[in-house]
Amino acid sequence: MQDGVIGFWTDRIYKEGRDCKSHYAGRFDVAPKGDLKNLQMMVQRWMTDNIPMQAILALGAGATALSYSNMMWNTHMYNPIIHLVSNSSRGKSTAAKVIASFVGKPEGNASTYLTFLATGNAILKRIGSISGVPFAIDEFPTAKSKKEWSDFIYTLSNG
Repeated sequence: MQDGVIGFWTDRIYKEGRDCKSHYAGRFDVAPKGDLKNLQMMVQRWMTDNIPMQAILALGAGATALSYSNMMWNTHMYNPIIHLVSNSSRGKSTAAKVIASFVGKPEGNASTYLTFLATGNAILKRIGSISGVPFAIDEFPTAKSKKEWSDFIYTLSNG
């Protein structure tokens, strides 16, 4: 915190000269995990010279900081819906997990990485009224119909 301004730092809040641990009471696992050195090594080894993965890192970081930015700049920007398109086994799921990992764990029951193996309604119910958090939804080809897929995207984009 500088000059009485709130600062953004993942699981901590800096306000009025105090450093407070942030608390989350939802159903997603958003607590920080892992080792910073391992993360730095992964980014250096696999993403530094990989332009598409650099874009994924920017999307994940931007989506995570957007609600804070809106609060600080008194704006109302929304996170975009990004559709990763490529042939099978090209890294789309891995990229989606990287985006989801910026705010929560990318695998397991309480993750922010969801699959369309569930129905669109089940996914929307799981997300609930959470906004400003990057979620990844994979396996759209498993949707029962293009209409179901289109309806889901329309509902998601309308909040």
